[in-house]
Amino acid sequence: MQGLSFDHEAIVVRKRYVEQALFEYLGFEAGYVRPNIGDDETSMDTVVMHAPEGVPLAGLAQIALMSGNDGTDSDGKRIISQITAYYEKRGNFFVQHIAWRCRDIHALVSAWHNLGVQFLTSDEHGPYILEDTENGRHFLQCFTYPITEGSGTFFELKQIIQPGETALPTSKQFRDRNVEGLWLSLKKRMANDELFSCNIFRERDLEQSLQSRGLLPAS
Repeated sequence: MQGLSFDHEAIVVRKRYVEQALFEYLGFEAGYVRPNIGDDETSMDTVVMHAPEGVPLAGLAQIALMSGNDGTDSDGKRIISQITAYYEKRGNFFVQHIAWRCRDIHALVSAWHNLGVQFLTSDEHGPYILEDTENGRHFLQCFTYPITEGSGTFFELKQIIQPGETALPTSKQFRDRNVEGLWLSLKKRMANDELFSCNIFRERDLEQSLQSRGLLPAS
């Protein structure tokens, strides 16, 4: 398997600006900031905190803080944001996903998919890769199902396209705007009651999943 390096953790919080103020007090800086990511009903606010340039952790210590914005329907009934649902089920400062940076996301997604790993960003054709830009950098992402049933915590695979690399071909494998793409994928999985009930193989018991693949002895 190709080498992986840590990229960031995404953490669910009740009020994004509260934890942001704490991280800034501790010397972190706010980088990528996007409010109201979502749809017409609900959304989330997100900010990426990172260690300042020139310190040993710079570029490695990145934490994305996410808080939900609920909505209301035509009858005034509350519509719960998916991030609020995470908060209510798992509590404040909960790790929603762990991001790994890779050199070749196409090869890694294909290899993991061949091992049985299922992806939140997928359709009837299989896994697809989301693409976006941030501060002039082009990057690609794909998101697995939650690691183990009941946790809701999943992996993100991320590749940053370096300057001078060959432009990526246009194909059905790519979807624009990764944050919005993940939002829609999570909304669909929540509606199907899969986000907190399935593991990374889209099955109900991780131990049994590993036993069926010969990775653990039968109980």
